[in-house]
Amino acid sequence: MKTIFLSLLLLLPLTAQADLVIVITDESSLPYDLSPKNYDNSPRNHDNSVRNYDNSIRNYNNSPRNYENSSRNYENGKNGKCRLLVDKGGSLYFAGYYVCSDGGIINFYSIYGERMFYSPPKTGGVFDSESGEFLGTIASKTGENILVLTEKGQLALSKTGNSFSEAVLGKSAIPSTSSSNQYAGGSSCHWIQENIDSGTMMILEDGSIWQIDPIDKIDAMLWLPISNITIVLSDQGSPGYYYLLINTDDGEKAHAKYLGSR
Repeated sequence: MKTIFLSLLLLLPLTAQADLVIVITDESSLPYDLSPKNYDNSPRNHDNSVRNYDNSIRNYNNSPRNYENSSRNYENGKNGKCRLLVDKGGSLYFAGYYVCSDGGIINFYSIYGERMFYSPPKTGGVFDSESGEFLGTIASKTGENILVLTEKGQLALSKTGNSFSEAVLGKSAIPSTSSSNQYAGGSSCHWIQENIDSGTMMILEDGSIWQIDPIDKIDAMLWLPISNITIVLSDQGSPGYYYLLINTDDGEKAHAKYLGSR
């Protein structure tokens, strides 16, 4: 199992809603600050214990029965903002999602909505939902937050039945083989330069041109220039509309077809 370089724990960026790529490593390779040898990350610490009601699945804030945590909630799906992703062959596969609860606990769920792990507010340690065993940590690698799982964490992830059969980022997620239909830009940090014909088309700051799915035109009709946009792949739109534009300023979404750049 490979050893990776991890910087000090970073928790605050998770509140900004960003994907976490899962990395597997040996527990012994974790630096002391991120390992269970540090009492702050130990399951023996009552603040981290599964017997602590704040961390328990019996707490409604942590329960999959809570709609905010449910896989039925669109925000927790493969087009959501807080996905767990696995890198396989250069494509990222949807492996679950995480939700930051009102109590400050970060709960991690499988694609089927089963609670797998939790991370209490005073630590970056990640613990098994049933046993409370240490399974990994939230860390930073080259400035990006990642979910680092030990071998036991990997087994717990596999136990949920995740198949990782569909790529959510990468060429394999786009049904069309035509390069003109594939957008090579990044998914975030975009903004609207021009809204054409009341939501019929969008031009972003990088010159990319997007035709809005007619079904979603009403949602994009009033989108304003300089509104922030996130781009993700989606198979939920009309045929040919393989992308989802998310207006993060107002939370509205519209499927779109990439037409190229000017």
